[in-house]
Amino acid sequence: MKSGGGPLTQATPFEVSIGVRSAQIGDETVVFDLLRDKCYRLNSTGTRIWELLSRGTSLGEVTDHLTKEFRLKRSEASETANTYLGELVALGLAASSSTIESKSEGG
Repeated sequence: MKSGGGPLTQATPFEVSIGVRSAQIGDETVVFDLLRDKCYRLNSTGTRIWELLSRGTSLGEVTDHLTKEFRLKRSEASETANTYLGELVALGLAASSSTIESKSEGG
């Protein structure tokens, strides 16, 4: 997975994009992109990833949590984290800190 700020590593931290809000309803989360006027619903795995993302958690830390909490093999948890975070970034709901730093530096 790559972003405009360069290749992502297990140490790459992520955060919620500007203009994005969320609300938890039961074990699901509804994410609102106020800038694009879109709404998304996350399942329980997505909800957990979103909670971690909201704290600025790194890709590796997300993988660690998925491995422990969902009892996944590390390779499976890593693939899930990479895929989910990649989709959130592609939708503009999240960004890696390296992408945000790159943009703030004029890159």
